[in-house]
Amino acid sequence: MFRAMQRLLSCVVLAFFCLSPGPTANADETPATAVVEALHDSLIVAMKEAATTSFDDRSARLGEVIAVTFDMGMIARISMGRYWKSFDQAQQEDLTAALRRLTVATYAGRFDDYSGESFRVLSEESAPRGTIFVKTELVKSDGDIVRLNYLMRSTDAGWRIVDVYFKAKYSELAVRRSEYRSVYKRVGLDGLMAAIEQKIKSYNSVIVQ
Repeated sequence: MFRAMQRLLSCVVLAFFCLSPGPTANADETPATAVVEALHDSLIVAMKEAATTSFDDRSARLGEVIAVTFDMGMIARISMGRYWKSFDQAQQEDLTAALRRLTVATYAGRFDDYSGESFRVLSEESAPRGTIFVKTELVKSDGDIVRLNYLMRSTDAGWRIVDVYFKAKYSELAVRRSEYRSVYKRVGLDGLMAAIEQKIKSYNSVIVQ
């Protein structure tokens, strides 16, 4: 299992650095750490308000911050690998939008309760091709710590997240790449889009108290 994950991660890293252009950072843009902190702040708010807000309300609020913290275009491209170029522009835009909605739904569904959790940034470290790793921790109410590392790239709009490493080693993008390509090879793009929409609906199960 671990070796399979390592192979997946190696494929994602190679794909990212082949697709990613050189650094475009400038002195005036918001630091990468600040982008991650903006996401964390919104997640804490969503958790604190979960008892009195609906899934749709949380999704709307988180959607705004995810739109300015994630590079969904790059995530979609890497997720589909060589198949990406076979899609026309409209298909690429539709898939990117679907993955954005899925990302929003995932966060709205997972961060649906608050019991004293907090985030803290540990470091910001340079990575190849002008990218940056922002290393953070989610501190649970019982003191348990979950490492969350963010791979960031500089875009024309500023620093954006392209991957999240759960427990500092499990790449979310590697999992997506494996899952989406597998579904696409079995049922094509329409089937993949349907599977993504079904997954989005599965998160919408929170009942307002």
